[in-house]
Amino acid sequence: MCIRDRRLGIPESVIVQTGNWIGAMLVEAGLTHANSVLLLGYQGKLIKLAGGIFNVSSHLADAKLEIIGAAVVAAGGDLQATRAVLDARTADAAYQKLREFGIAESVFKILAEKISQKATAYVQKYANVALRIGTVLFNRKGDIISQDSHAKELCKKARRQNHD
Repeated sequence: MCIRDRRLGIPESVIVQTGNWIGAMLVEAGLTHANSVLLLGYQGKLIKLAGGIFNVSSHLADAKLEIIGAAVVAAGGDLQATRAVLDARTADAAYQKLREFGIAESVFKILAEKISQKATAYVQKYANVALRIGTVLFNRKGDIISQDSHAKELCKKARRQNHD
């Protein structure tokens, strides 16, 4: 069990590690009648889901800065903040720039919500199942930088099950 999972109180028995094919994992979860999925991961990978990219290999598609840039606009950020994101070399560098602008929290909240929305729609489309999905985004150091409302609920549920 990694430190972030212990910090969230999620039992190791309910954790499934996945690779770049997150879309296939989500569809399989739906087809096998999972109740919910809590996506925990590095923001530089999971952000791609907000753009509808469900195979997150950088060899196939790497639009994470563009996706973050769109979220800056959605959060009411200005052109200077958007350019700073698009000029960043990494997603972590973009996050740091947005912290300097004071909008990182709102931008990454939008992204976490969008990831869960897109993932839910993806499972509905390919498995014809309504799967509850939450998202928790981490930086490279393993610090939580954002989570959506579903993630908070699913973490509470997992902790309750862990104590039962």
